[in-house]
Amino acid sequence: AAAISNLAVNNQAVKNKLRMEGGLQALVDLMRRACSEDDAFAVGTAAAALRNAVTSNVENRAGVTALDCIKVSITAVSSFSSNLDCTVQLLSLFNNLFLDNPAAKERMVEEKGLQ
Repeated sequence: AAAISNLAVNNQAVKNKLRMEGGLQALVDLMRRACSEDDAFAVGTAAAALRNAVTSNVENRAGVTALDCIKVSITAVSSFSSNLDCTVQLLSLFNNLFLDNPAAKERMVEEKGLQ
């Protein structure tokens, strides 16, 4: 996930390839597994990769919103709130995901992430 995060910075071709080849789903799945295994490092790294994948990419923001990413991320914030590095990555993901994305904001409310 760390390598994907680095490759996706300012690289639309990599971001698009991630979406088209199922990489966004794989990162969400990694975050879900890492939550269940209490692995804050893996959660934070997957969140950073997703953050970079959605930055300046409307299609990826829509794709990640359609996945279970918001629900998984809410769970991760609750589970790892004492881990500053992980929490910063998750909140940065939310910040980039919600930019010009009303569907993501609606999904956050539906998942009761604003309590």
